[in-house]
Amino acid sequence: MINQQYLVEIENSSINPIANRCIDISVTNLENDLLSSTPLTTEVTTRSNAISKLLYLDDLRGILCLIVVFSHALLMGTANHEEKFSIFFRPWMQHSPLRLLVAGEFAVASFFVLSGCVLVRRYFEHFNDISILFSGIIRRFPRLFIPSSVALFLYFSILHFRPFYGFNECHEIGEGSVNAENIGLGYVLLNTFGQYFWMPALYTIQWTMQIEFICSILVYFLSFLITRSFIHRYRIIFYAFLILILPIVWISTHGSIPTLVQYIQPFIFGLLLSDLDACGLRNFCHSIKQHWSISLKLSLLLLTIYFGSYPVFNTDVLNGSGTLWSPFGWMFGWFWISFGGFCLLLL
Repeated sequence: MINQQYLVEIENSSINPIANRCIDISVTNLENDLLSSTPLTTEVTTRSNAISKLLYLDDLRGILCLIVVFSHALLMGTANHEEKFSIFFRPWMQHSPLRLLVAGEFAVASFFVLSGCVLVRRYFEHFNDISILFSGIIRRFPRLFIPSSVALFLYFSILHFRPFYGFNECHEIGEGSVNAENIGLGYVLLNTFGQYFWMPALYTIQWTMQIEFICSILVYFLSFLITRSFIHRYRIIFYAFLILILPIVWISTHGSIPTLVQYIQPFIFGLLLSDLDACGLRNFCHSIKQHWSISLKLSLLLLTIYFGSYPVFNTDVLNGSGTLWSPFGWMFGWFWISFGGFCLLLL
């Protein structure tokens, strides 16, 4: 009897610690699993968001490229090159929002807005790390130089040998300042570098390379200024001045706008968009979209169509009168199409 009672006590005393120990281990393991899984989940979510964002930008670039192609197809002229526009030109289309489908200048401005946004996005997230700016400046020129040089040599080989067709006099070589018959390999080699600084682009389509490079340097410099403490506090005023610089110059010079001032405008919009994205204000906009999603997206879409189709170049609309752009006349068109690109990226 004593032995039996003693055995029962031993059994009870040995079971309880084991049970408690088992419970502690299971809870501890559960907590460790939760803690270890949280960063992994966050990392996976971040990567998926980054991938979807990059895919969105790639899709957008593809659409903008198609608009540029349609725009150039519209400007090819007739077979004998006597007309400014091709047989596909329709005046009614140029006077309607459908002009957005062939508005090459809007596509180019949107590319510039996109460049201004992407170039300094990482720096605005870590604005104390100046090495990000230096790294971006060093890598910027090779990224532009290598593909543009390859395209230029391919263009030269076709232009020089042109075995299947004669030289198209309608096409301006070197933006109209170069005689095609006098172009040699030495000039092409010099132009691969010179088109970024002082020479007209031999391959006329690459006129944007000079704009991209020079404005990229300015964007890096402006982003550095914006993150300095004495400007960062009042950067809204600074952005307002930068955004309004094109209208101010247009008014003060009576419409004679320097090329650099004209083309820096979309980069400024991209710079603002990058800052809004990095500081989380775009998340606030997205939270607004949850409640006003349809109306806000519709408003941005209408603004994109209206200002993106604004007639700047290559149109028979002389001053906007008699069209849906009449309230704005012909004033500083690059400002309006840059704003249209800004609204497109906000979508």
